[in-house]
Amino acid sequence: MFSKPRVTKADRKGTFKCPDCLAVCRVTQNKYITATYKESYASCTNDHCGGRYVFASEPVRVLVPSQTPNLKLHIPLAAGVRPLSFDDGQLDLDLTQSQKGT
Repeated sequence: MFSKPRVTKADRKGTFKCPDCLAVCRVTQNKYITATYKESYASCTNDHCGGRYVFASEPVRVLVPSQTPNLKLHIPLAAGVRPLSFDDGQLDLDLTQSQKGT
C-alpha cells in the first residue's frame, strides 16, 4: 500500500518554493509587466538561506474558454479544447426593437 506524500507549505497553491533550499518563499511585491505577464518578488523564509528571487507567471493555455473573452489577447487553447461558440443554440433575443402595437 502506498502512503500519501506529505504536503508542505511550499506545495500549496499560490506559493513559490525557494529554488535552492526548497523552503517557502514569501511574496513581497507583484508587478504586472503586461496584461498577462506578472513578476513576483519573493524572499526565502529559511533564515540560513536568505535567497531573494523574481518569479514569473503568465497563462500558458486555456482549459475552459471565457464567456467574456478579451479579443486583444491570444492565449492558446489546450489540446482537445474547442473554441467558444457564441451560436450555441441558445435563444437570441433582440431587445433593441420595440414591440408592435404598444
